[in-house]
Amino acid sequence: MKIIRWFYSLIFKKPSTRLSWTVSDFRIARGYCLTQPHPAKQNSTLWNFLRNKDSVEILDYVNRELSLND
Repeated sequence: MKIIRWFYSLIFKKPSTRLSWTVSDFRIARGYCLTQPHPAKQNSTLWNFLRNKDSVEILDYVNRELSLND
């Protein structure tokens, strides 16, 4: 799983600005989540943790995680 996350990290970069509620920002957040480890499970990604949540909650979580809130 670490190899897959490493490969995704080559494609998806860490967001540097606050993510708003647009489809393109959601795609950026999803890509970032694919590169991060799951908070509890070793062989899983952050996206697996957030996948069943609402898109607003996912974007808010990523903004808080990266301290991008203004």
